[in-house]
Amino acid sequence: MLTKEETEQLKELFTLQVADLHITTEVVGLSVDTDPVVATRPEFMRRMKDMGASGGGMTAFYAQMPDEVTLTINGNHPIFAGLLKEADETVKKNRVRSLADLALLSQGLLKGNDLTAFIKRSVTMMQ
Repeated sequence: MLTKEETEQLKELFTLQVADLHITTEVVGLSVDTDPVVATRPEFMRRMKDMGASGGGMTAFYAQMPDEVTLTINGNHPIFAGLLKEADETVKKNRVRSLADLALLSQGLLKGNDLTAFIKRSVTMMQ
């Protein structure tokens, strides 16, 4: 279980800027078997964007809006015990970004330069 300070630190670490995404972050105590970061999209907005992309009418407005996603950080996942103790800020930021990118990738929301950066970062972390 995370302390209030650790919860705030995780929330701050996962406050990310991703092109064409509006990201909300929350830290929740889920099962230790649940993924460390889960990305979810509001169903209403997803449907409206899909309809808008197919063309025409009032729904075309929604197609132009940035995707909304909530990153749910599993505060009970064991990966965060080590992450919060990591002294090297660059390593910490790279791990956080990779965890977030994996969650976004699972929803098909990691694209373009962000996807390329994720791949390069992953290869570098494996060396």
